[in-house]
Amino acid sequence: MNSKMNFPSGSKLFCLAFAVIFSLALLGCSGKGKGASGKRYTYHAYSSVPQTWNPTDYSLGDEATIISLTNSSLYDFVMNEAQNGYDIVPEMAESSPVDVTAEYAGKEPYGVPSDATSGWAWKISLIKNAKWDNGSPIDAGTYEYTLKQFLNPEMKNYRANSFYQDGLPLANAKAYYDGTVSWENVCTDAKKQTYLPCDDSEMYISLTAKCVFFNSALANIYSTNPEYFSDGGSDLYPKLSSAAGNSSYAKLTPDVKKVLQKVAANCGDKRPVAYKEFCFVRKENPPMPWENVGFVKNDDYTFTLILNRQLTPFMFYYAVSSISLVREDLYEANKQKTGDIVKTSYCTSAEKSASCGPYKITEFQADKYIHLEKNENWYGWTDGRHKEQYQTTGYDIQFITDLETLTNLFLQGKLDVLSLDAVRMEKFGNSEYRKDAPQSYTWKFSFNIDKRALKAEETAGVNRSILSYLDFRKGISLCIDRQKYVDTISIGSDPGFGLINYMYVAEPESGLLYRDTPQAKKALCEFYGTSSVEDITGYNREEAASCFQKAYDAAIAAGDLKATDKIQIDYHIYSESDINKRTVAFLQEAINSATQGTSLEGKVTINAVVDENYYANMKSGKVDLAMTGWGGGAFDPYGILWCYCDTAALNEYGFHPERETLTINIEGKDYTKTYNEWYMALCNGEYTAAPIAVKNTILASVEKALLGYYNMIPVRYMNSASLDSQRIVQGCDHYVNQLVGFGGIRFMT
Repeated sequence: MNSKMNFPSGSKLFCLAFAVIFSLALLGCSGKGKGASGKRYTYHAYSSVPQTWNPTDYSLGDEATIISLTNSSLYDFVMNEAQNGYDIVPEMAESSPVDVTAEYAGKEPYGVPSDATSGWAWKISLIKNAKWDNGSPIDAGTYEYTLKQFLNPEMKNYRANSFYQDGLPLANAKAYYDGTVSWENVCTDAKKQTYLPCDDSEMYISLTAKCVFFNSALANIYSTNPEYFSDGGSDLYPKLSSAAGNSSYAKLTPDVKKVLQKVAANCGDKRPVAYKEFCFVRKENPPMPWENVGFVKNDDYTFTLILNRQLTPFMFYYAVSSISLVREDLYEANKQKTGDIVKTSYCTSAEKSASCGPYKITEFQADKYIHLEKNENWYGWTDGRHKEQYQTTGYDIQFITDLETLTNLFLQGKLDVLSLDAVRMEKFGNSEYRKDAPQSYTWKFSFNIDKRALKAEETAGVNRSILSYLDFRKGISLCIDRQKYVDTISIGSDPGFGLINYMYVAEPESGLLYRDTPQAKKALCEFYGTSSVEDITGYNREEAASCFQKAYDAAIAAGDLKATDKIQIDYHIYSESDINKRTVAFLQEAINSATQGTSLEGKVTINAVVDENYYANMKSGKVDLAMTGWGGGAFDPYGILWCYCDTAALNEYGFHPERETLTINIEGKDYTKTYNEWYMALCNGEYTAAPIAVKNTILASVEKALLGYYNMIPVRYMNSASLDSQRIVQGCDHYVNQLVGFGGIRFMT
């Protein structure tokens, strides 16, 4: 579970998900030696298997590692000479950005306020000697093409929101990304059963878009619950598939309507109008031309970025470093249209990859390894600004997750780093080569709380739907001794009580941490019922027992549980690693202890299920419980709400942030919004430029309210402990900060 990740240049502002494995995002290390001497020095590392390292579509930290090695950003945060902080240095940029807000204030079509004086528009000049690994030049057109692909309305790339909503929101980018056609659910509120005023002739179905009825795509539900699509032994899904063809959306027909009504009835909803909860309506939008998006190409080596909100100089440096380039010829050559969506297989093999950074991919074998070598065409080898830097000539990453295997390879000298768990900490914890580093990741238990999805997995005498009862989940939270967990299983980490850990900086200019703000402290103290943060333990066995009994009584009364039922919770894990097995045993023991003397005593079983795709499977309701982690973007705590308030990122099935509402008192007045609306208002709306106290009030209120659902239960704040081989000399012998770590591969020998 311990993972090591220093924030990669070019991905600092992206939120990243981590699988619970001993993977290493290896930006803090390199092989020993001087590349300039002509000798070879290969660094040997390991990670999980990357699915893609395409900058526009990746999602995991290990994938970001590869991008950081093969891409150079406009600016980079580099360890300073005193080794106590960072310097911001130009990389692909020639010099510091110039604030040109005054040139665009009040100027159409960008929407910059007429009285704006700073922070809305920035001009960047590029170096003229940057090249791709094949020798082709990099200029302002390269940046324009890259941003256009991030926002390509035909592709719907995973990382698009970083340039229309979050870190670097370009003016009019959202409208460009939405395209001329968008789709709305016919059902506007499932609880109130309200629908858009439209006829059947205006409705469409989709097999791949998330429908309201299941809060998932029909294709996903069919793959896990084909019985929903059965009619007297006949499979109805082929009728839907035939109607949809290769299109993302297809017209609703009378036959399809009957199929949807039968599916709804199979799930217990026999209302004639239930079919509408599967349907969509087409919305025509006026076209937003690329020329109106906030990117202006001034000349071949200069461009201006115009934003839809103001950024301080620090936050602009921080955000603009998230631009990782894509090479046009390869990106285009690997595009393929499936139905209405275009995707590219760019950066899924060595042949389909390009590099503008210090390293390039030379070999890749799926499920085995990836190998990188120095990129001879990188500008840094000859510009005089990178002397004695990036001395590693080769970089080898094996795709291995079994810690016992990794330990043996490390001891044989075949790996240069080893992540330490509790067992290995006992063996190697006192080594002078041990390195500890705090991380921005919060690990939490993520639950499926959708009663309908849980009931669908039940068998005779085996109950799962009790997970949909809040008191049951609250009982689980209260029975977890987080301090004991980190002391015995995740040594080096800290007990986690909030969704946002202590690495997040609320005010970069002063260094004020979000967890140190009065709003954040108050939220946690009120939630856990203590007078100070220091008193929080999150552990109360007696109250846990009371919650378990309440849940049992309520489920019995509602007919959701029988007194003779056993309860099985499938806990999905990436692999049968030692730490995963110990975590399952820890949770089982905690529940057993807290249910003693209750009606649930001896009835709850935590069943481990190996599932390498559990992050994806959670989003379609296939997982009861898993441990998940979100982090990244430590200088933007407000942006991390995307992970919890946007269904596209959410791991907790059955929670609807676009529907659930929260009332927050701001400066004496109550305001009510959905969780998604609060996130949007804070990051891309009326509170974007609000005073820091107001922003922290909103963030802390949302965090506290989310904790109250007990569907995302924080367990630990991630710290990494690892062992370096004796071949490695870190750039710095102590951890500096989350931006530069120990100096990174740039300074290691």
